[in-house]
Amino acid sequence: PGPEPRRRRLGRGGLIGLATGTLALAAALTLLWTGSPGGGGLPDGWEVREEPRFRMNIAVPEGYTRSVEDVREGDDPHVLYTSPDGIYVIEVWLRPAEPGSALQAAGAQLGDFEDRTGLYDEVEGDFWEAEFQEGEAAEMSVTTLTDPEEPRTQRMALFYGVEEDEAMWRVQVVMPGEEGQARAHGEELYADVIDNLELDVADAT
Repeated sequence: PGPEPRRRRLGRGGLIGLATGTLALAAALTLLWTGSPGGGGLPDGWEVREEPRFRMNIAVPEGYTRSVEDVREGDDPHVLYTSPDGIYVIEVWLRPAEPGSALQAAGAQLGDFEDRTGLYDEVEGDFWEAEFQEGEAAEMSVTTLTDPEEPRTQRMALFYGVEEDEAMWRVQVVMPGEEGQARAHGEELYADVIDNLELDVADAT
């Protein structure tokens, strides 16, 4: 069995807002995954980008700028699509699958945020089981505050792994973390990205 959901609250924060957003997202994804990926059609003003290195086709809004980062020595490269105003970032990692489920990977990622005590003043997050491409998946939502004088940042991510294929994808959208229209737009962006995501798992045996 996967780990129990972990929550952390440091100081005052938007725990109620996080719970509300989580419930709203869960409801949206329940509708989202009743069909196949992309079943709702591509949103207006979006385009599909082929990413053979990351074994996927990903739909993003037109005008988003693509870049690839090899962040730290020993870390896996990831592809980023950044909105023209720099407010929203879509990130994807493709990593070798480690023993354990997608739920465990989501829990470990949340734990990594919680352990960065020297970087974040506040960390509030949760993770839960999900389903994607008729397979087991997991999701994580985490809101961080780096500086009390700066706004919060929210990250929403899908984890999907194929053990036989030795592959684990993490698809994440970074958005403003304060309650309001900007965050609501980010959550809608995340849902549309996942809805139209196509992963290549044809090599699985």
